[in-house]
Amino acid sequence: MELKPESSAEADSFSRRERVSGGNVKESPKILAKIKPSRAPLSKKLFVYLIDDDPHFRETFLDVMSLRGIEAKSASCGLEALKELQISRPAVIIVDVRLPDIHGFDLCRLIRRMDGFQTIPLVLLSASFRYNDPRDQVEGLLAGASIFLSKPITMENLWMEIDSLLKRGR
Repeated sequence: MELKPESSAEADSFSRRERVSGGNVKESPKILAKIKPSRAPLSKKLFVYLIDDDPHFRETFLDVMSLRGIEAKSASCGLEALKELQISRPAVIIVDVRLPDIHGFDLCRLIRRMDGFQTIPLVLLSASFRYNDPRDQVEGLLAGASIFLSKPITMENLWMEIDSLLKRGR
């Protein structure tokens, strides 16, 4: 839970001691009424989301993330992913370029337009030789991807790229 005063006047009503100490609730019972639940999950566990139509790749990815202690979910198409992303906010989103219902570039654009998703790292993946052209990779980056990777890719290399994005903050 995080403390979110409803107005700046209420924020100013907190004593200096409460602001410096973080507003210890035992010391400040009046603050209890001002505590609002955070939208962030209670656990600090990392959450990644994969959108890929290849069931084997999704299953392998989910298994590897689970072994690393990372929460991961997946979708097989863009529409399914957009519905899930309305209710959850992953730390990283991985999008296959070729999905059955929407092109990965278009999905990236839609995700970037969603409220609160502008800074979440987006990884574009492609197994198609067609998207190995640097111009296509630039188009993917312009669509909102943080990085563009080619398949086949080992789970270790994919994780290294994800980890690097998280450390950079985008």
